[in-house]
Amino acid sequence: MTDRTKQIIKLRLKGIPYNEIARKLGTSKGNVHYVCNKYVKDNDKLIKENRHRVFSTGFAARRKGFYKYHANNCIIAKERWLHRLHRYSDQSLVHYVSGLYDGEGNHTGTGWQISNSNPHIVGVIVKFLSKVLRARFIGTLYLHKTHDKRSCIRYWKSFGVPVNSLVQKDDRRQCKNNTFRENHGTMRVTVRSPLGLNLALSEYSYKIK
Repeated sequence: MTDRTKQIIKLRLKGIPYNEIARKLGTSKGNVHYVCNKYVKDNDKLIKENRHRVFSTGFAARRKGFYKYHANNCIIAKERWLHRLHRYSDQSLVHYVSGLYDGEGNHTGTGWQISNSNPHIVGVIVKFLSKVLRARFIGTLYLHKTHDKRSCIRYWKSFGVPVNSLVQKDDRRQCKNNTFRENHGTMRVTVRSPLGLNLALSEYSYKIK
């Protein structure tokens, strides 16, 4: 056994990868691989440990970089939303929708959703998103299976509320007192790209208080 072979075995037992051993000793990776497979005990276990260490380190770095990138984008988007909120002339509309979202909006995650069965209120929300924020949004109409689709869609569109998609299902909890017949469904308005919007509305409401 040559001195180089002994050095390869010694370095490999310390858990050093093939590439680094080959670079330190000035030999090829194939030679290091051959020696380790022939003389090093539990070489397969060392290979798995090296792979796990490289993967976990790289994943942590990518995750850290993603969070930093996402945080920077949120700050940039928040400033853009705030500029549009403060710039609009009718601040009463902004105050109304921001308060409505605080009370009835969906605050889970980074999405921006708000649901209501009153077409006048939903019309105000649509006006706010289209004129104040100039944001792209989707209107999803939720109906009971006994609702008439066409009449409900015409009803909502008559108030200027777009119906982009429709969900119709049988929910027995709504059937106890036949409450589903008293309205024309519930409209959920969802902003497509809401990055930073929640932060902007929170900061706007805080400054008002």
